[in-house]
Amino acid sequence: MFAPSRILLLSSISLLVALTTACSAPAPITSSESATPIVVGAVQAKAPSTEKPKLVPATWAALPGWSQDPAPDLVPSFIAFEKSCKALAKEPSWARLCTEMPWRRLSGATLRAWAEANFVPHQVVNGDGTTSGLITGYYEPVLKASRTRRAPYLTPIYGVPDDLLTLDLGEVYPELKNQRVRGRIDAATKKIVPYAARSEIEAGKANL
Repeated sequence: MFAPSRILLLSSISLLVALTTACSAPAPITSSESATPIVVGAVQAKAPSTEKPKLVPATWAALPGWSQDPAPDLVPSFIAFEKSCKALAKEPSWARLCTEMPWRRLSGATLRAWAEANFVPHQVVNGDGTTSGLITGYYEPVLKASRTRRAPYLTPIYGVPDDLLTLDLGEVYPELKNQRVRGRIDAATKKIVPYAARSEIEAGKANL
């Protein structure tokens, strides 16, 4: 059975990348009505490793839930892989797999067996040998719109309101660096409150 040492990152069930466990949550923040408004638990800072993370071959059995699910839904993952093949197919080592990938006619356990025969899972290991960390992803939404109200463009896209406040908590409390709060000042209470919902905006209760 052909089993080249290729790496497949299956997106839909966070399989291969998910070998790195989710990063630990930050220390809890509690608020109080007393004179001390915010209390932050002490965090022991650790110098980051200067070595780059590396991929280490792993076993399929090591993937959480892989062996327990008798018929995993891998089709969404292979749809993503098929899109990647637009570039990967130019590489000789990937050409065959991109050509014969059988996800359109296989499913469940059969498709899983094909994946196990053709890919090798890898674990992301940090430079200091640990296996937990944070993976972030960003996207830029692309919206189809019209400058005039007409079907199907019936819902307006509002600009940033003039009275929207963005508070950088790190400027007041260094331990809250990169934490921001957005809202508006309530005219009656003079307090910062969450910004109006769309229904309130459309009812004229927000200054746009």
